[in-house]
Amino acid sequence: MVYVTGDTHGVKARFRRMVWDYKLTQDDKLIIAGDAGLVYRDNIEERLFRQEIAEELPFQILYCDGNHENFDVLNNDFPVEELYGGRVHIIQRNRKGEPKIIHLMRGEIYTIEGHTYFVFGGAISRDRIYRTPHKTWWEEEMPTQSEMDYAVENLKKFNNTIDFVITHTVPESIMSFSYPCHEEEMPLNQFLQRVRENITYGHWYCGHLHIEREFENGITCNYFNVRNVIDNSIIGEENEEE
Repeated sequence: MVYVTGDTHGVKARFRRMVWDYKLTQDDKLIIAGDAGLVYRDNIEERLFRQEIAEELPFQILYCDGNHENFDVLNNDFPVEELYGGRVHIIQRNRKGEPKIIHLMRGEIYTIEGHTYFVFGGAISRDRIYRTPHKTWWEEEMPTQSEMDYAVENLKKFNNTIDFVITHTVPESIMSFSYPCHEEEMPLNQFLQRVRENITYGHWYCGHLHIEREFENGITCNYFNVRNVIDNSIIGEENEEE
């Protein structure tokens, strides 16, 4: 079974609760809608934690990038491979060589357990003027035009029909309602709006806003909740932030 949740930001308890509270097993996959916090600080503690959860947690973790990712490491330290029919970065394998933590790349379409997933990460850090370039903030957090063009062409190969959409941020209609002042992220929000209006999809899951809310057009914004991708049902109670 495939499940989806919102921004985990590297909080260890969030990952362990997937087994303790939500009972995810080796037959399950967890998709994180950006800001997973698994490639960010690039220190020994973070690398050891990735190794630890790859061995201890039975399920596979897949995530799109958000705006809090170390893109220097993500794009340079992990070779691009193919998995589930699309390009990925395999972040961590277990001792058996099985991929356990996987970065889903922008504009790719994957087939997972018989369903198609269009993935497009990225967003803007509204507080980046207080952050340090290449340490806590990276220009690559906002997608390029070429990445958007690639996504559009990829969707055409699937006749603009997808089972599920996974993004970090949200289409413009939602962002303008939630955060009216978002000019710097607007090009991405507008792109996602065009995608929404021009494709047929079953359900759309996103993060970024740190809220739990259902929007029109089958779009769910997740934070702590863990949902069954197929029917959008919540499998665990909402938890308080660590």
